[in-house]
Amino acid sequence: MSIHTFADKLKAIDLYLNKRNSYRETAKLMSATRLNDRVLALDRKVNVEK
Repeated sequence: MSIHTFADKLKAIDLYLNKRNSYRETAKLMSATRLNDRVLALDRKVNVEK
């Protein structure tokens, strides 16, 4: 029999899922920031050419 209880295993799974989701959220925020930077750069380029 394992020395870890069922509750310990659930906590470990919860921790893993939370960490994975936080990485996912960070990746989404970073890609949104990069996209926003590109849009702003294009906007600046268009305004300069006018």
